[in-house]
Amino acid sequence: METESIEAIVIDLGTSLTKVLYYHQGQYHFFAQSSSVLELDHRKYQQHASKPKTKTYAIWTEGAGYLVGRGASQPYEEVDLSQTKATSAIAKVLAAIGEIKDRINTDKGIKLENVVLLLPLKERKEYETLKSAIVRALYGFGFNGKTPKFWVGRFNIQYEGYGITTISTEERAAFAVFGQKDLTIGAMNQGDLTPNMSQTLVGWGMSKVLEEVQYTFESDVYGAKCVYSYNQRRTNLKKLIPAEKVEFVSASIDRALSSSWYQIERKLDSSQALMDAVTIYVTGGSSQLWRKQLKGVYGRRLNCLDGIAREIAETFPQLDKDPMILRMADAYLTIKGMVAV
Repeated sequence: METESIEAIVIDLGTSLTKVLYYHQGQYHFFAQSSSVLELDHRKYQQHASKPKTKTYAIWTEGAGYLVGRGASQPYEEVDLSQTKATSAIAKVLAAIGEIKDRINTDKGIKLENVVLLLPLKERKEYETLKSAIVRALYGFGFNGKTPKFWVGRFNIQYEGYGITTISTEERAAFAVFGQKDLTIGAMNQGDLTPNMSQTLVGWGMSKVLEEVQYTFESDVYGAKCVYSYNQRRTNLKKLIPAEKVEFVSASIDRALSSSWYQIERKLDSSQALMDAVTIYVTGGSSQLWRKQLKGVYGRRLNCLDGIAREIAETFPQLDKDPMILRMADAYLTIKGMVAV
């Protein structure tokens, strides 16, 4: 069977959004999918597969069915923050690979030359088992009622923050990835991770702020959008919540940000990786909340990847001034390293 090659793919399983980057025919491509997943029996899979919804994918593999994307939850932003990312990784990866095939729009089989999946440091014990399961599933899974043909070259799982190791040359450096749910701190020596000095702080990402806000948002993802928008410009909140609640929620977010930073700073102060580093790289969707405070603590040691953000905006003009840039920097640096090699 005639095949077409995709040189590199990076899939970053975010808590609320799966970010997907791929390199095909000399160009970088990007899209994002909702991280919602719903398990299906075969009858329900067939129903959804016969009428696939936009940004929702019906997956079938090894006797298990899943709906992945916006249609997998009500409201669509709702995701289970208590689950590890590895729990539903197979369905999300298959959804991402299936979408890539649809975007390439070819009847040929596809050779996946080099695929990297990004998962939290704290889930490293699951990497090898999960890797084997995903590669096995890629040979013959159902995607929206079709059975696409794939051949896998290399498939690896790396830790969140891996992309930053591709640009770090210092003997003592560190990275901090502020996510929706967690905060990951990594120590590096000339681009190599120092595992015994690295850690994932579960619940210390945007979740830490949301648990301090005395207001019930319709979902954690929507709450994160409200906090981020408010932090960018206070008047933005008027567009996101009922008018009669704006004053109360504004004051509550202010208190939550102050209280959360006090607690986060104590955590950062206890990190040997950050204490020893000559350069501290910071990225992640919620990192912008703490940019001013981090600058005050770490001064010239801090690198917020502003140059990389500008490069991403040049590569994907549709993302210029979009906070998505902060969420995809790790994946972008990862795929750049893969293509360069």
